[in-house]
Amino acid sequence: MRNVIVGYFLAGYPDEVESIRIMRQSVNEGLHVLEVGYPSASPSYDGEIIQSAHAVVTGHGALELSYWKKLRADIDAPIWVMAYQSDFIDSGVYRTFAEEKLCDAIVIPDASDEMRATLQKELAPQGVEVLGFAGVDTTEQTLRRIMKVHNLIYFRLYVGKTGSTNAEEGDTSLGLRVAAELDKKLFAGFGISTAERSKKLLSDGFDGVIIGTAFVKALNDSSESLYDLVSEIAEATKEGNDT
Repeated sequence: MRNVIVGYFLAGYPDEVESIRIMRQSVNEGLHVLEVGYPSASPSYDGEIIQSAHAVVTGHGALELSYWKKLRADIDAPIWVMAYQSDFIDSGVYRTFAEEKLCDAIVIPDASDEMRATLQKELAPQGVEVLGFAGVDTTEQTLRRIMKVHNLIYFRLYVGKTGSTNAEEGDTSLGLRVAAELDKKLFAGFGISTAERSKKLLSDGFDGVIIGTAFVKALNDSSESLYDLVSEIAEATKEGNDT
Protein backbone atom coordinates (compact mmCIF):
# COMPACT_ATOMS: atom_id res chain seq x y z
CA MET A 1 0.00 0.00 0.00
CA ARG A 2 1.88 3.01 -1.34
CA ASN A 3 1.01 6.20 -3.19
CA VAL A 4 -2.55 6.01 -1.88
CA ILE A 5 -5.00 8.85 -2.47
CA VAL A 6 -7.64 9.07 0.24
CA GLY A 7 -10.53 11.40 -0.52
CA TYR A 8 -12.96 12.83 2.02
CA PHE A 9 -16.66 13.00 1.18
CA LEU A 10 -19.57 13.75 3.48
CA ALA A 11 -22.29 11.12 3.46
CA GLY A 12 -25.42 12.48 1.82
CA TYR A 13 -23.77 15.60 0.39
CA PRO A 14 -25.05 17.26 -1.72
CA ASP A 15 -27.87 14.71 -1.49
CA GLU A 16 -28.14 11.00 -0.80
CA VAL A 17 -28.39 9.70 -4.37
CA GLU A 18 -25.90 12.13 -5.90
CA SER A 19 -23.33 11.61 -3.15
CA ILE A 20 -22.99 7.90 -3.89
CA ARG A 21 -22.75 8.54 -7.63
CA ILE A 22 -20.05 11.17 -7.01
CA MET A 23 -18.02 8.85 -4.79
CA ARG A 24 -18.28 6.02 -7.31
CA GLN A 25 -17.12 8.24 -10.16
CA SER A 26 -14.27 9.64 -8.05
CA VAL A 27 -13.02 6.08 -7.55
CA ASN A 28 -13.26 5.59 -11.31
CA GLU A 29 -11.14 8.74 -11.75
CA GLY A 30 -8.34 7.25 -9.65
CA LEU A 31 -9.23 7.64 -5.96
CA HIS A 32 -8.07 4.64 -3.90
CA VAL A 33 -9.82 5.06 -0.53
CA LEU A 34 -12.98 6.89 0.51
CA GLU A 35 -12.99 8.67 3.85
CA VAL A 36 -16.71 9.19 4.34
CA GLY A 37 -17.88 11.66 6.92
CA TYR A 38 -20.70 10.60 9.24
CA PRO A 39 -23.03 13.64 9.46
CA SER A 40 -22.72 15.57 12.71
CA ALA A 41 -24.47 18.53 14.27
CA SER A 42 -21.16 19.57 15.87
CA PRO A 43 -18.24 18.93 13.47
CA SER A 44 -15.87 20.94 15.64
CA TYR A 45 -12.62 19.56 14.23
CA ASP A 46 -13.50 20.48 10.66
CA GLY A 47 -12.95 23.77 8.90
CA GLU A 48 -15.64 26.12 7.63
CA ILE A 49 -16.15 24.49 4.22
CA ILE A 50 -16.77 21.01 5.62
CA GLN A 51 -18.80 22.37 8.55
CA SER A 52 -21.11 24.06 6.04
CA ALA A 53 -21.60 20.73 4.28
CA HIS A 54 -22.50 19.06 7.58
CA ALA A 55 -25.18 21.71 8.15
CA VAL A 56 -26.86 20.65 4.90
CA VAL A 57 -27.15 16.93 5.64
CA THR A 58 -27.48 16.64 9.43
CA GLY A 59 -30.65 14.72 10.25
CA HIS A 60 -31.21 13.45 6.71
CA GLY A 61 -31.19 9.91 5.36
CA ALA A 62 -27.39 9.70 5.31
CA LEU A 63 -27.60 8.72 8.95
CA GLU A 64 -29.70 5.69 8.08
CA LEU A 65 -28.09 2.25 7.83
CA SER A 66 -29.72 1.71 4.41
CA TYR A 67 -27.67 4.56 2.95
CA TRP A 68 -24.40 3.02 4.12
CA LYS A 69 -25.40 -0.44 2.89
CA LYS A 70 -26.04 0.99 -0.56
CA LEU A 71 -22.75 2.89 -0.45
CA ARG A 72 -20.89 -0.29 0.48
CA ALA A 73 -22.60 -2.30 -2.26
CA ASP A 74 -22.02 0.33 -4.95
CA ILE A 75 -18.38 1.27 -4.26
CA ASP A 76 -15.44 -0.98 -5.06
CA ALA A 77 -12.94 0.71 -2.76
CA PRO A 78 -12.04 0.67 0.94
CA ILE A 79 -14.28 2.88 3.07
CA TRP A 80 -13.02 4.73 6.12
CA VAL A 81 -15.76 6.30 8.24
CA MET A 82 -14.74 9.65 9.68
CA ALA A 83 -16.99 10.41 12.65
CA TYR A 84 -17.15 12.20 15.97
CA GLN A 85 -17.12 10.26 19.19
CA SER A 86 -20.53 11.38 20.47
CA ASP A 87 -22.25 10.57 17.17
CA PHE A 88 -20.60 7.28 16.32
CA ILE A 89 -18.88 5.75 19.34
CA ASP A 90 -20.87 6.81 22.39
CA SER A 91 -24.09 5.96 20.54
CA GLY A 92 -22.82 2.45 19.78
CA VAL A 93 -23.40 2.88 16.02
CA TYR A 94 -19.83 1.81 15.30
CA ARG A 95 -20.59 -1.73 16.49
CA THR A 96 -23.35 -2.06 13.92
CA PHE A 97 -21.04 -0.78 11.17
CA ALA A 98 -18.42 -3.34 12.13
CA GLU A 99 -20.91 -6.21 12.39
CA GLU A 100 -22.47 -5.31 9.03
CA LYS A 101 -18.99 -4.88 7.47
CA LEU A 102 -19.88 -1.40 6.23
CA CYS A 103 -16.38 0.00 6.65
CA ASP A 104 -12.75 -1.02 6.62
CA ALA A 105 -11.53 1.60 9.10
CA ILE A 106 -12.78 4.38 11.34
CA VAL A 107 -11.31 7.81 11.90
CA ILE A 108 -12.31 9.51 15.17
CA PRO A 109 -10.52 12.88 15.42
CA ASP A 110 -11.88 13.92 18.81
CA ALA A 111 -11.22 10.64 20.65
CA SER A 112 -8.33 10.26 23.07
CA ASP A 113 -5.40 8.03 22.24
CA GLU A 114 -6.62 5.68 24.96
CA MET A 115 -10.10 5.49 23.42
CA ARG A 116 -8.65 4.77 19.98
CA ALA A 117 -6.47 2.01 21.45
CA THR A 118 -9.50 0.43 23.12
CA LEU A 119 -11.46 0.59 19.87
CA GLN A 120 -8.57 -0.94 17.93
CA LYS A 121 -8.45 -3.90 20.30
CA GLU A 122 -12.22 -4.35 20.08
CA LEU A 123 -12.58 -4.02 16.30
CA ALA A 124 -9.44 -5.71 14.99
CA PRO A 125 -11.00 -9.21 15.18
CA GLN A 126 -13.77 -7.93 12.88
CA GLY A 127 -11.27 -6.64 10.34
CA VAL A 128 -11.81 -2.95 11.07
CA GLU A 129 -8.79 -0.73 11.62
CA VAL A 130 -8.85 2.34 13.83
CA LEU A 131 -6.54 5.09 12.64
CA GLY A 132 -4.08 6.49 15.16
CA PHE A 133 -3.50 10.23 15.16
CA ALA A 134 -0.14 11.98 15.27
CA GLY A 135 1.42 15.06 13.76
CA VAL A 136 4.30 17.45 13.51
CA ASP A 137 3.88 18.33 17.18
CA THR A 138 3.98 14.70 18.44
CA THR A 139 6.99 13.59 20.45
CA GLU A 140 8.96 10.49 19.52
CA GLN A 141 7.87 8.71 22.69
CA THR A 142 4.21 9.33 21.88
CA LEU A 143 4.71 8.38 18.23
CA ARG A 144 6.13 5.03 19.26
CA ARG A 145 3.30 4.43 21.71
CA ILE A 146 0.64 5.21 19.08
CA MET A 147 2.34 3.16 16.38
CA LYS A 148 2.65 0.19 18.71
CA VAL A 149 -1.17 0.04 18.71
CA HIS A 150 -2.22 1.22 15.23
CA ASN A 151 -1.21 0.10 11.75
CA LEU A 152 -2.63 3.16 9.97
CA ILE A 153 -1.64 6.63 11.15
CA TYR A 154 -3.29 9.93 10.23
CA PHE A 155 -0.41 12.41 10.33
CA ARG A 156 -1.38 16.09 10.65
CA LEU A 157 0.94 18.39 8.72
CA TYR A 158 0.06 21.38 10.89
CA VAL A 159 -1.69 22.17 14.15
CA GLY A 160 -5.27 23.42 13.94
CA LYS A 161 -8.47 22.66 12.05
CA THR A 162 -8.64 21.24 8.57
CA GLY A 163 -9.00 23.70 5.73
CA SER A 164 -6.80 26.44 7.19
CA THR A 165 -5.34 28.65 4.48
CA ASN A 166 -2.52 30.25 6.45
CA ALA A 167 -1.28 27.35 8.57
CA GLU A 168 2.43 26.67 8.50
CA GLU A 169 3.46 23.05 8.04
CA GLY A 170 5.97 21.54 10.45
CA ASP A 171 8.81 19.05 10.19
CA THR A 172 7.61 15.60 9.13
CA SER A 173 10.96 13.81 9.30
CA LEU A 174 10.49 12.33 12.78
CA GLY A 175 7.12 10.81 11.94
CA LEU A 176 8.43 9.37 8.69
CA ARG A 177 11.48 7.89 10.38
CA VAL A 178 9.57 6.19 13.19
CA ALA A 179 6.87 4.88 10.84
CA ALA A 180 9.49 3.39 8.52
CA GLU A 181 11.32 1.79 11.46
CA LEU A 182 8.11 0.25 12.84
CA ASP A 183 6.68 -0.61 9.41
CA LYS A 184 3.50 1.44 9.86
CA LYS A 185 1.43 3.17 7.16
CA LEU A 186 1.61 6.94 7.43
CA PHE A 187 -1.00 9.13 5.74
CA ALA A 188 -0.40 12.86 5.43
CA GLY A 189 -3.38 15.11 6.03
CA PHE A 190 -4.34 18.79 6.39
CA GLY A 191 -3.81 21.45 3.75
CA ILE A 192 -3.20 19.17 0.76
CA SER A 193 -4.90 20.57 -2.32
CA THR A 194 -2.71 20.05 -5.39
CA ALA A 195 -1.16 17.26 -7.41
CA GLU A 196 2.29 18.76 -6.89
CA ARG A 197 1.96 18.77 -3.11
CA SER A 198 0.58 15.24 -3.08
CA LYS A 199 3.42 13.95 -5.23
CA LYS A 200 6.01 15.65 -3.00
CA LEU A 201 4.59 14.14 0.19
CA LEU A 202 4.53 10.67 -1.35
CA SER A 203 8.09 11.05 -2.60
CA ASP A 204 9.10 12.12 0.93
CA GLY A 205 7.96 8.72 2.18
CA PHE A 206 4.30 9.01 3.14
CA ASP A 207 2.25 5.97 2.16
CA GLY A 208 -0.73 8.10 1.24
CA VAL A 209 -2.30 11.54 1.27
CA ILE A 210 -5.70 12.45 2.70
CA ILE A 211 -7.48 15.24 0.84
CA GLY A 212 -10.66 16.71 2.28
CA THR A 213 -11.39 20.41 2.07
CA ALA A 214 -10.00 20.74 -1.45
CA PHE A 215 -12.33 18.00 -2.73
CA VAL A 216 -15.41 19.42 -0.99
CA LYS A 217 -14.57 22.88 -2.28
CA ALA A 218 -14.19 21.54 -5.82
CA LEU A 219 -17.51 19.70 -5.52
CA ASN A 220 -19.16 22.93 -4.43
CA ASP A 221 -18.10 24.36 -7.79
CA SER A 222 -19.26 21.33 -9.78
CA SER A 223 -18.89 17.56 -9.89
CA GLU A 224 -16.73 17.94 -13.01
CA SER A 225 -14.34 20.22 -11.11
CA LEU A 226 -14.02 17.51 -8.49
CA TYR A 227 -13.37 14.77 -11.04
CA ASP A 228 -10.76 16.91 -12.78
CA LEU A 229 -8.92 17.44 -9.50
CA VAL A 230 -9.07 13.75 -8.55
CA SER A 231 -7.82 12.75 -12.00
CA GLU A 232 -5.01 15.30 -11.90
CA ILE A 233 -3.76 14.08 -8.53
CA ALA A 234 -4.13 10.42 -9.51
CA GLU A 235 -2.17 10.94 -12.71
CA ALA A 236 0.62 12.80 -10.93
CA THR A 237 1.01 10.19 -8.20
CA LYS A 238 0.27 6.88 -9.94
CA GLU A 239 3.89 6.05 -10.78
CA GLY A 240 5.04 3.27 -8.48
CA ASN A 241 1.62 2.69 -6.99
CA ASP A 242 1.32 -0.86 -5.73
CA THR A 243 -2.00 -0.76 -3.87
